[in-house]
Amino acid sequence: MKRRVYVLGGGVLLVLLVLVGVYFDQNNIAIFGLRMPKTIDLTAQDGLSLKATFYPAKGAAPAAPALLLLHEAYGDRRAWHSFAQAAQDAGYAVLALDSRGHGESAGEKVFDPAMDMDVDVALTWLTARSDVDPERVGIAGASVGANLALRAGVRYPEIKSVVLLSPGMQLWDIGIQEAIVDYGQRPVLIVVAEEDAYPAGSCQQLDAMAQGEHRLHVYTGAAHGTAMLQAHDDLTSMLFEWFDTTLH
Repeated sequence: MKRRVYVLGGGVLLVLLVLVGVYFDQNNIAIFGLRMPKTIDLTAQDGLSLKATFYPAKGAAPAAPALLLLHEAYGDRRAWHSFAQAAQDAGYAVLALDSRGHGESAGEKVFDPAMDMDVDVALTWLTARSDVDPERVGIAGASVGANLALRAGVRYPEIKSVVLLSPGMQLWDIGIQEAIVDYGQRPVLIVVAEEDAYPAGSCQQLDAMAQGEHRLHVYTGAAHGTAMLQAHDDLTSMLFEWFDTTLH
């Protein structure tokens, strides 16, 4: 009798799960057919433990275009959360990373080329996924994250497009004067606020030095990095338009 109850109970639970649309697979949890963000554990080449959030693409495409999102100094991956959700809804697979010493990632806050290793492991993880098209990957970064994004574009020729929010020609030991040239003919969108003094000057220089398709957009005010996403309602759609054009 008890066995019948257990079997019946299990069958009812399975039916309920199917009816409400909850299912599990090895990569994601989906509720009512919607893929939910998942926390990812990564290990940089030097052994440092990093955290990231993966937002699986919504839609029927078997392999989606993908974006890696890099935050500013003293911030964390949560700064990109609203944008990442919107990108997910638009059919992008998104990975938002906590750089070393920031957010939930281990280590000290150091602003030197060691941060490149964080980006390396994140890109490796993202492009290895079966639900990501490795030939349609872009990077968006804010402040020092913008510098890291451009430097990654140099190291990985398969990166098709980058977006730089408030980059600086030299932020601590993370410089991009050579990177903007070495990045070559691939597309780059540069966004800055005119009263954000040092980045504004750097962006004018970067725009002049860019080799391929490039665009500089200057906002009024002094919002920096991902704060521009909140300060300017049109920036999210601008970024989507850019990536829709340059990754497809």
